[in-house]
This record gives sequence, structure tokens and C-alpha cells, in this order.
Amino acid sequence: MPTQLNKDSSISVLDSQLTQLCTNAVNEQFEAGMESQFSISLQQLCNYKPPDMIALLKVKLMDENTNPEVLAEIVRWASRQESIGVRDDVFDFLISSLDHSSSLVRDAGALGLASFDEIAVYEPLKKAARKEKIPELKKDLQNLVCSLNI
Repeated sequence: MPTQLNKDSSISVLDSQLTQLCTNAVNEQFEAGMESQFSISLQQLCNYKPPDMIALLKVKLMDENTNPEVLAEIVRWASRQESIGVRDDVFDFLISSLDHSSSLVRDAGALGLASFDEIAVYEPLKKAARKEKIPELKKDLQNLVCSLNI
């Protein structure tokens, strides 16, 4: 049974819960545009300390042992967070995802950034398109940059 969380829960407790959540999600099937049990649980976890959770998600993003499909779902979930308190943190998180070794994560990050519909996304997406090595994803990124209405 998961530890009960509250606003005073420590970062180590949040990290432990996040790690367990990611481990349990490995066998879950994720569908683009559909809320998953994982994303619902992630939201519940984030409700306690949003800035701390985004920081922990950045750590998970850099952990090459975290399943890429789970990370891509985390990135998709993060791109839907509209809280003013974490918007800049989410933006930085999405930019970081563009450098991930998994194309699934990079693709999710690019789509998430594009949803911000701000001029600040143009340069990171353009840079990601330039350095992308997978031809199909490179083309998708180039098309995404061209389609930005900014």
C-alpha cells in the first residue's frame, strides 16, 4: 500500500512513490490523447508538491533505466499541466526531453512544446530538428517547426 502523502511529505517519499509508479506502469498500454491510469496516478502525486514533482521528473528523464514508453507518457502528461506555478518548470522539462536517447521521448517532448504555442518554443524545436538523426522524426520535427503559428 502506498505511503499516504500530504503537503509536508518529503522529497524522498515523493521520489519513492514516483519510482514505484514508474515501475508499475511498465506493462501499461498508453494511447496518445487518452488518459491512462498512470497519468491519473501521476497527477494525484503531483498535487502534493508540483514544483518538487517536476524536479523529480527531470531526474527520471535523465535516468536511462526508466522505461522510454513510461517516460514518453510522463512527457505527454507534463505538457498538459497548465498550472501557472509550474509552467516554466514544465517548459524546461519539455526542452530537456528533446535531448533524450529515446525517439519516443523526443517526439513526445516536441509535440508537448508545440502545444505551448509561444515564440519561445521555436528555437528549441528548430535545434532538435537540426540534430535529429532518425530521418522520419527529423522530418516530423521540421514540419512541426514550419507549422508553428508564432
